[in-house]
Amino acid sequence: MAHIFSVASAKGGTAKTTTSVNLGVALAEQGLRILLIDNDSERHLSNSLGIPAKNKYTIASLMSAVLNDMEIDDLLEKSIVEAGRLHCIPSSPALAGMAAQLTVRQNAASMFDAPAGVRSEFVLKVITDMVNDRYDYIIIDCGRSLDLLTINALAASSEVIIPVQAHYLPEEGLGSFLETVKKIKMNLNPNLEVGGILLTMYQGSTNLCRSVQQDIRTRFGETYRVFHQPISHSIRVAEAPAFKRSIFEHDPSNPAAQGYREMAREVLAHAQT
Repeated sequence: MAHIFSVASAKGGTAKTTTSVNLGVALAEQGLRILLIDNDSERHLSNSLGIPAKNKYTIASLMSAVLNDMEIDDLLEKSIVEAGRLHCIPSSPALAGMAAQLTVRQNAASMFDAPAGVRSEFVLKVITDMVNDRYDYIIIDCGRSLDLLTINALAASSEVIIPVQAHYLPEEGLGSFLETVKKIKMNLNPNLEVGGILLTMYQGSTNLCRSVQQDIRTRFGETYRVFHQPISHSIRVAEAPAFKRSIFEHDPSNPAAQGYREMAREVLAHAQT
């Protein structure tokens, strides 16, 4: 059975997609079978892997089929794309419409009798359940909103990894997001755990970043795992998706590459405990 991670936060710009891709590649380097799922209508992960937008077999088409109680075996096989060492189920702009459809369905269930079929919060879980014996790790890249797409990801996951920029304002939103994770664990997914808090865009030479790192360890470190090595800020990390590469291909000696390899080692060590 696969370990299923959501990479999620309550804010945009925290390096969720960068973390999803580079953690996936770092784990694949160990010979593990990795599936990435692009759960964001903006397609950042799909674009990073060079998967064209015209691809008609996407996570949106799969979720639509589940909602309409259709057989999805053949569609699922067509949706899985090889991207180097990784497999990926890409996204499309149609996923934004799927988020709205899930909301309508959820509202209808609360006001009237629940519609037949899968609940709005568990559509993605139907899909991951069908492939979780084929992979060692499934990594779900979430969007910037805490909408029903992100809730679907958390409901399907065993763990959530939370990237946080090493700045004060993003840090302040961490507590409220962790409370949301607790509610989802209580009401939707009792197996959900916090896989770790990851500091990103870290500049060790600045007092601000060091202060934020210390504060997060003090406030959250006794309850949640905080990854040992933060991900260093580097323009090379921002460049890599434009070349459809991970940081390991684009600049393998970059400190951020070392950070993601260290993160992968921590993930693997935690899985063995």
